[in-house]
Amino acid sequence: MKNYCYRYIFITLLGMFSLAPATETPSDRYVIYTANINATLQNCGCGKIPLGGIDRIKTLVDSFRAVHPGVILLDGGDFLNSYPFPELNKATLNALDRLMYTFLVPGEHEFVAGFEMVKQHFEGNLLLSNIRWNENPGTISEYLTGNLRFRAVIDVGCFERIDLPGGRINPDLINIISDQRSDSVYDIVVYHGSLNHIFEGSFDVQGAGMILLAHDQYSGVQYVSGVPVVGAGKDGEQIVIITISERFETEIRHIKITERIKPDPAVVRISRQLDQEMGRN
Repeated sequence: MKNYCYRYIFITLLGMFSLAPATETPSDRYVIYTANINATLQNCGCGKIPLGGIDRIKTLVDSFRAVHPGVILLDGGDFLNSYPFPELNKATLNALDRLMYTFLVPGEHEFVAGFEMVKQHFEGNLLLSNIRWNENPGTISEYLTGNLRFRAVIDVGCFERIDLPGGRINPDLINIISDQRSDSVYDIVVYHGSLNHIFEGSFDVQGAGMILLAHDQYSGVQYVSGVPVVGAGKDGEQIVIITISERFETEIRHIKITERIKPDPAVVRISRQLDQEMGRN
């Protein structure tokens, strides 16, 4: 078994310098993870901390990317609204495009209004590892960069009330991931499902270096068979910054999105335009 050393740190953002890892070397790789944004373009305005919002997330991502341009930015799904709201969903996809995500993993929210809308309004990459489509019958989709490999597993239980026209879940993917593990590649699996299913053994973590959890709104890190399962919370209230060393040692940090972070003007304009379209002042 691989020997990993994990450091896990919660951070309340007091300044942009808090984005810097505790220690870093030139060979370190960086990942920023979001999940369960639920079309939260701006904060709730309720005064509670953290406030969340894509507008403030973009400010943090831009600041981090200015120092580490090679950062991998990904979302684990449920980035759109949970019920049909095409105007809000289109505005959200427009805002997410501005963040220049490396890839998004669609969850069940993205199929509520029809997946064709996502493909039409989001120009970036979409990682669909265990969903087969009639027009794209490939068995596994993955994102490989250097010695980091990303794949996604969407729990079939998430689609109990949602139709998948032209597509179906591939139930064999979990075993495929386990069979393809390698000591020279660090496998990061985005699991869109329930944390309880991981603990119950419904999803086997063996072969993965790290599990990024979505759908389940858990925030924090728990370990299953020595593998960290990382939850990013909900409603864009935080981002997760992961540092991975050449020896696959990791540092995992949750950065809360608070009112101290200045909203990104481009996303604010998108939100205001939506308000105007909906007749709100």
